[in-house]
Amino acid sequence: MLPIELLEANLPKDAPAGSLLLPFGDSGEVVQLRFDGEAKLAVRLGPEHSRAFVGINVERAHVPALALKDWSLRVDPTSAYSAFDSSPASGHIFTCDLGRKTGLVISLDQSTCYVTLDGELIREPDFGAEKYVGFRAWAIGRDVGDRFIELVTVDHRATGDA
Repeated sequence: MLPIELLEANLPKDAPAGSLLLPFGDSGEVVQLRFDGEAKLAVRLGPEHSRAFVGINVERAHVPALALKDWSLRVDPTSAYSAFDSSPASGHIFTCDLGRKTGLVISLDQSTCYVTLDGELIREPDFGAEKYVGFRAWAIGRDVGDRFIELVTVDHRATGDA
């Protein structure tokens, strides 16, 4: 459970940039991440959704959600790979530029795109061995007291690159 004061009901376009959007009611939606910057996207994070990890313009997202501004991203280091070993795929987390940029690999306009957590779109990051690391397993959640409450868990290791 999350403290209620951390949540705010909003349409994705009105939610604060960087918010995790938690569905409620019978919307049929899954958790989304709201990017700002040049991206102005919402991305569905639930791997079970048919349009998961596809960027959508926030102006077109009309299902209200509970916005959670403060969350953290955790990765499983055993799921790490370099771009020389494997191809990045939608739904993977990445860090590049020696750790200065972190984000999510998504599908945007029917091509692979990299969007940083602050909303910068990177069409093709520097895949140099020391500059790009991808992660197939990750979680987003919130620290509450001494517990980490997972809200989204993704593990693409069983399916290889996807």
